[in-house]
Amino acid sequence: ETDGSTQLFGGVSNVRAKAQNIHDTPRFYDGEENGVDDRVTADNMDEARQQNMAYEYLCHLEEAKNWIEACITEDLGPTMDIEEALRNGVILAKLGNYFAPDVVPERRIYDSDLERFKLR
Repeated sequence: ETDGSTQLFGGVSNVRAKAQNIHDTPRFYDGEENGVDDRVTADNMDEARQQNMAYEYLCHLEEAKNWIEACITEDLGPTMDIEEALRNGVILAKLGNYFAPDVVPERRIYDSDLERFKLR
């Protein structure tokens, strides 16, 4: 099973690589400069669009991470690792506890200290 970000961007590592190259996007200039044809090809425009989408995705991911951290008053770690941190459901259960403590009591959250999911 894949998530939407994996289908759209090829996974977090691919998003990370595209975000690091966001400042290397080609200039959109149609003409000649110093006798060199500087026109941007469709492939260059597609690459720039992909990089922009990856950058926007990371910005939204950071916003979501900050919001969740403010709600559950815990540090979730680096933004690039937030998708992996959400996979086991513990953080989402804590968020559910924040909004509806009667429905999702903290004592019912399995492994709330994430001991089972830490690398040994």
